[in-house]
Amino acid sequence: GRWNRPVLLTPQSLVSSVPPMSRPGGLTALAVFNFVLSALTALGAMNFVFFIVARNNDELREQMAKSDSSGEVAQFMDLPVGTLVLLTVLTLGVAGLLLLSGLGYMKMKRFMGWWMGMLYVAISVGAAVYQTSVTGDVTVNLLINLVYPIVTAVLLLTTFRRDFFESSGPATKIEAPAGAPVMVSTGRMAHISLIAFGAVRFALRTGGGVIFLVLILFVGLQSSSWLIMQAETAIQGASAGEMIEMVAKRSEDFVTGATGASGDQYDYLMRDHPALLSALFLVFLIIAPFSATVGGFNQTAGDIGTKGLRYMLLRTERPNIYFGRFLGTLMFSFFGMGCLLATVVLYVQFKLDLYEASALWAWAFQGWIGLCIFAMPHLAICAWISGSTSGPFISFAIGTLAISFPLGMLAMTQSIMKTGGNTDVGWIMRLLPWGWKYELLEGDLGARLLAMLVMVGFTVVFLWIGYSRFRKRDL
Repeated sequence: GRWNRPVLLTPQSLVSSVPPMSRPGGLTALAVFNFVLSALTALGAMNFVFFIVARNNDELREQMAKSDSSGEVAQFMDLPVGTLVLLTVLTLGVAGLLLLSGLGYMKMKRFMGWWMGMLYVAISVGAAVYQTSVTGDVTVNLLINLVYPIVTAVLLLTTFRRDFFESSGPATKIEAPAGAPVMVSTGRMAHISLIAFGAVRFALRTGGGVIFLVLILFVGLQSSSWLIMQAETAIQGASAGEMIEMVAKRSEDFVTGATGASGDQYDYLMRDHPALLSALFLVFLIIAPFSATVGGFNQTAGDIGTKGLRYMLLRTERPNIYFGRFLGTLMFSFFGMGCLLATVVLYVQFKLDLYEASALWAWAFQGWIGLCIFAMPHLAICAWISGSTSGPFISFAIGTLAISFPLGMLAMTQSIMKTGGNTDVGWIMRLLPWGWKYELLEGDLGARLLAMLVMVGFTVVFLWIGYSRFRKRDL
């Protein structure tokens, strides 16, 4: 049939018909991040200046001690003046390198962009490690401070290296080596898999891919830092058994308030499995829909706006593009969530040392599966919106509204019905994937499988509605 006719796919056919880009969207996104972080880092340097000034002011030190529940300010106030001056210089240096390398990214300059970017990575990591060494404590804030430098280093050494070292001169086509075998695709699944893996491979070259990876790591660690710091405070000076019980107690209010879990389900989350990780899963489930919006808003919208898909339509069909891009976005989102969970689990394992490694990683894997399945329908909504619009920013705005507005309306309706005396209103939120999210961590296997099937059902419905629109529109 027409879906299974042979299609010739060579490096030339994949590249030569696509206009070369002067600057990848991912570099533009990195530059914007650099400019924002440069300003924030410069403001952060002023904290060290303030510590130097406040050292000899007893009244000011007393006021700060009252508001310093975590003890972090006291750690810096007690440092020698020379150390604070060095931290100030390092922080200002990092801010300056962020600004310079950001300008280099925009102009595609090898020295100002790539070399200054790598120098920023080295000094930023060194400053974070030095700050940790002088305060004498490794905290989750160290992970947050290291997220962006590490992501920058990986991108500059892999994804964007060729843009700086092979970008001079006129754009050239990629030619296959003499005698190289020609790949012939003969089926729809071969096309979909080719497009999906291509989407994963080039996701970081797009602005959306870079933004998603940075934000999911930064926001995920930032949102979980409160629970982790609560656990660190609770276990100080306690025995191993007492530490686990204290962490469960510190997380109890949040878990019961979020899920309403009691009895067997509470024991399943807080006793049978690592309690801190269970609480963190609930945090990640809450932010997952909005993270999916960032990761999936530009599946096809950008290429529709620039008419770039017409080049692919010469060699494949619309359903292959639509479903291939969705699968690629799905895999990249799963990868980002896996990076976040792996970072948190490694920190909990080696810093807190509360749980056995096997129990920790087994429960983390189950949580990752739940997060991935919960993200699927929201990424399908993004595919629907992206295939119906003609620009990434419009797609992002409408996609965010499409996910958040129905959720807000149903929550408001539920609240009004409760005020009116109707207590049986739990079914309202189940009209959306949001109402089924906590069942993905259910101890009852039947309830968990039902929630998974519901998520798959929502995904299929949203995908079909989106494709019905995509197949009819002018590309």
